[in-house]
Amino acid sequence: MVDWGNDEVLPGQIWIFVDLRDIPDDLIYEPGIYAVMESTCRRTAQNETSLSQIFVPYLKETLPKKEGKVQRKFYFVDVESFHATACLIPDHGNPSDRAYLQVTPRSEWASQFSAWLETEHEREFPRT
Repeated sequence: MVDWGNDEVLPGQIWIFVDLRDIPDDLIYEPGIYAVMESTCRRTAQNETSLSQIFVPYLKETLPKKEGKVQRKFYFVDVESFHATACLIPDHGNPSDRAYLQVTPRSEWASQFSAWLETEHEREFPRT
């Protein structure tokens, strides 16, 4: 999860790390460690967000198509902007090959389950 600086924390796919700690002072980049990565945008369509309570749908950002092919969009990101870890898996049921599902962090499962127990359900569940 990356803090992209616009009050938005979104997952991204890291491709490579670049160590620029020993670069000359007269370059445009600050010395540090960076990652070359792709970013995502959160899907908000009701038909995707309502499918699951443990997966959050995302779509990888891309550049406009060139010669009919999707062009990947890469960012050069300072690792200091990393916010947390994330687990995303390809959404194989989605027609877009850029669609991914973020697995809700395990630390949130118990509270999600408790919230689910407190909601009204169409079906009665026996209490034991």
